[in-house]
Amino acid sequence: MTLVGVMMIVVLLAAMAFAWMVARLVRPKDAGAASLEWLDEFSMDKYVPMERLLSGGDYDFLSRQRGYDPAIARRLRSERKRLFRDYLHQLRIDFHRLVSLADIMIVHSHEDRAELASEVWRQRMVFYRTLTAVEIRFLLAPLGASMSGLKDVIAALESMRLCVNDLTPAALHAAA
Repeated sequence: MTLVGVMMIVVLLAAMAFAWMVARLVRPKDAGAASLEWLDEFSMDKYVPMERLLSGGDYDFLSRQRGYDPAIARRLRSERKRLFRDYLHQLRIDFHRLVSLADIMIVHSHEDRAELASEVWRQRMVFYRTLTAVEIRFLLAPLGASMSGLKDVIAALESMRLCVNDLTPAALHAAA
């Protein structure tokens, strides 16, 4: 096989992986129904531990302990990676719930909300871009890539939450 053939296969596989990741981002399987009750209970605080899950400080501390076994660190790292993936999945679900609420409120608004619909669309693109970057870094972390960008994803989620809160009339919050 020639070099050009190998390169074409690599590019095709990368394009398929990217398409699969985008499809997974845009259509979460278990987003569930969003409601004003859910919005009232939603808190960004549940995502605070994410930042610490992949930090190296705990592994340094662990390695200095008497009786240290590298298998413990590997098991801890594996469990933390699983938890991080679970957090990313939940973050994506929460974002889609917020988008669903925003879409419903825009559609049922008595006034034209074209600028808000445009803002929701813009925030979706920011969220997808930042989440994709974090997921790629997460996949490349074993090769030495840094796990930066997490704060940007959380900020995009918070921005959408604030947008939905601005769309929700105070009377609806009181009734919920």
